[in-house]
Amino acid sequence: MSESPTISATPGIARDETLRSRVEGLLIHEANLLDERRYEDWLALFDPDALYWAPVNALVGSPAEGLSHVAEDLVCLTARVRRLTEPTAYSEQPIPRMCRMVGNLAIEADGAPDGLVTVRSKLLVHEYRVRTGGEDEARSFAATVRHLLRAQGQCFKIVRKRVDLINSDAGFFGTASPL
Repeated sequence: MSESPTISATPGIARDETLRSRVEGLLIHEANLLDERRYEDWLALFDPDALYWAPVNALVGSPAEGLSHVAEDLVCLTARVRRLTEPTAYSEQPIPRMCRMVGNLAIEADGAPDGLVTVRSKLLVHEYRVRTGGEDEARSFAATVRHLLRAQGQCFKIVRKRVDLINSDAGFFGTASPL
């Protein structure tokens, strides 16, 4: 007897594969926009009340509870994008080449009545910079990412994006580009 393709008995996996497919498409689209430095299009994915947050301590529940690598609302994200797209942006010289991989997606909560969906995924970001007069630089960032999404018709808006880096408490130079 074959199991229906839309039902999963695995906890944390979406029972509705159509929803899972739509969410996965959004996360891959977000990664591609960032890789292609299409920051204005990336901003359009966010809800007006959005929060983009990367805490130093993965055990805290809000930016007010501890240090953050980044804790930005849409106004601050917009300012970040404006800085990143300036030709003289010091943090982007030389312009890094980046590749993001999203996987292990699980829908943790599907609050269909209010249109909110909570998603957990794994993210690997590889950044490479060609340095003139010095060694080229390659860095990797690995994280568990939690998105809170709001359904708007057939689309989703990002209400909250939390990035828990696996080495968040280690000393390192951050990246100006969003993860």
